[in-house]
Amino acid sequence: MSIIVKYAGLSIKKNFTYRANGALVILDTLMDCFSVWLFWMSLMELDLQLTGWSNRSLQLFMGFSLISSSVSNLFVGAWDLESHVLEGTLDAYLVKPCSPMLLILLERANFLRFFVTFPIGFGLVAVQAGRAGLWDALLGTALCIGATVLVELLILAIYELVFWVKKVDSYAEIAETLCSISQSPLVLFEKKLALFFTYVIPVAFIGTVPTELITGGGSPRSLLALPVLAAGIVGLVCVLWNRGRKRYESAN
Repeated sequence: MSIIVKYAGLSIKKNFTYRANGALVILDTLMDCFSVWLFWMSLMELDLQLTGWSNRSLQLFMGFSLISSSVSNLFVGAWDLESHVLEGTLDAYLVKPCSPMLLILLERANFLRFFVTFPIGFGLVAVQAGRAGLWDALLGTALCIGATVLVELLILAIYELVFWVKKVDSYAEIAETLCSISQSPLVLFEKKLALFFTYVIPVAFIGTVPTELITGGGSPRSLLALPVLAAGIVGLVCVLWNRGRKRYESAN
């Protein structure tokens, strides 16, 4: 935990190396949040009809989307894994008394964007949930964060394939585009696709399931799938990393 706090401080300090730069990063982040709000408010003005979803549901979903976006800002460093492996600079992380992957992620994590976006998203969720639904709001937020981390770990697993296959960034970009479906409620899509993004890739738990948890829609049975998916994804990431690291060390 101490190393995360240390890198969080370094990240914020880096953004404010020039005061104007930090202010511009904050402004840019606020504009991103505003664009998300404007998009969904425009759809609500068009009287968008989703089965079982009200305007309150869409605003809750918007809040969870912002929370997910804030968490994703902490995983941008996964992209660097490919260059470290191909250029042979991974050794500098392997000799340190800390998880090499954690260090790689923390070096590029943008904590300033996280600290700006997360409170806005959670505030929107808390307001729409109300005092009576505060516990559900906290549980929904935990689900959103956990599911976002799992999706990012799946993308990280693709980057880990660089130990065997060169130029995996294009495959990771395809996966990121595929998972961007999380920015829309899964009730918009056909049932088979919704089931795939619930029980194979946990995209539904980012926004759709937490929203339905608060509004009383959907089936809570889907929550039982999340621990199984978490175990499988974390196991996949660990196996690929351990085997890939041995392959990297033997090559050197």
